[in-house]
Amino acid sequence: MEIKQHGLKDIGANLSPMDAYLVIRGLSTMVLRIEKATSNASVIANFLNTHPLIKQVIYLGLPNHKQYQLGKKY
Repeated sequence: MEIKQHGLKDIGANLSPMDAYLVIRGLSTMVLRIEKATSNASVIANFLNTHPLIKQVIYLGLPNHKQYQLGKKY
């Protein structure tokens, strides 16, 4: 309840038209941005995983991660 009251005090009960427009605009490209960020993270993790000076890379997207199958499932 306290969090809700704090949020309403700071941002109001509804968005302004410009804020609503910006939220909708951001949502329309969110899938593309998430896919690109995931792809970039995978490339970096694979590079670091094969680098001789790096001892360990903890990234769920690498096949050698102990919970890789679980991450792939979700």
